[in-house]
Amino acid sequence: MTTQQLTQQMVEHSDAVLISIRTRFVRSILAGTKTFELRKKIPRSPVGRLLVMYSSGEDRAITAYARVGGVTSGTPEVIWARHGLLLGLTHEEFKTYFDGATTAYALHLEDVTPSRRHLTLHELRSDHALEPPQSWRYLSQKVYQGLLETL
Repeated sequence: MTTQQLTQQMVEHSDAVLISIRTRFVRSILAGTKTFELRKKIPRSPVGRLLVMYSSGEDRAITAYARVGGVTSGTPEVIWARHGLLLGLTHEEFKTYFDGATTAYALHLEDVTPSRRHLTLHELRSDHALEPPQSWRYLSQKVYQGLLETL
């Protein structure tokens, strides 16, 4: 999918999700070495949703977006066995993250695209009245359209 096609899909898409991901992992996603995003909870009907990635940590900005191509769910052990090499973290980090969890989710990221420019935390707050979530949040059509104009 071309950037223009994905941008058009973004304009037509009303179920976008803003998702916070550590900077190191966003960079791995953009480099193509991390193709699954791990979560303990996921948005409803995630397949096909657009994820607007807020890079927490040193970037503190929206830096990329992607489409959810599929979801694998299961015990943490099943997720590690199926996707461990594509998760962008060590087995110890994985075990720490899912400590005590009975279900793990791996969102397969497709059409990963860097944003044309980084939309900073300051801009999110001042221009869009938007606070990045701890995990993820649905974006209203109005907020989503406003973000598209600046990305």
